[in-house]
Amino acid sequence: MDPHLKNFGVVADRVVLLDAGGLTNNWNEIEKKLLIQEDEFDSPHVRLGLEMTLRDRPDISGRFDDRWRALVNPESVLSNLTASRPPVERAAPRS
Repeated sequence: MDPHLKNFGVVADRVVLLDAGGLTNNWNEIEKKLLIQEDEFDSPHVRLGLEMTLRDRPDISGRFDDRWRALVNPESVLSNLTASRPPVERAAPRS
């Protein structure tokens, strides 16, 4: 819910959560946040606190923003959310 780079880190090829504030698996809450974000800002790198870092590199910020939009949208997030859920274990029927 709080997509800011100060909350995440990178270890090898994995993004790791450093701050669990705002962590949720409630799809309705996630979807609402994603839809609002699509309408509210044009530059994900700015929302993530990278504006000053990338101010002189519009080529990098543009690629970053394009990739962010491709990955952080309702369809993509829902796909990853449902793929990452463990299978439901069902109790064996009693005889």
